[in-house]
Amino acid sequence: MTHTGLIFFKENLSKIQDESVAEMLVGFEFTLPSLLDMAQSMNIEVPSDSPVLKELFAMRDLKLK
Repeated sequence: MTHTGLIFFKENLSKIQDESVAEMLVGFEFTLPSLLDMAQSMNIEVPSDSPVLKELFAMRDLKLK
């Protein structure tokens, strides 16, 4: 992700919170966290302290159980 990409990501992260679960794309709670994990494994600094992301990771973990 380029610097511009990270700026875009951070600026638009709150839009995820505005979406209801019913409006999310099927599997979004799996896709985005997986992409963020991949980015971190490539030493790309992605925000992980966001309440929105924490909720999304919690949704994924709940569905995986």
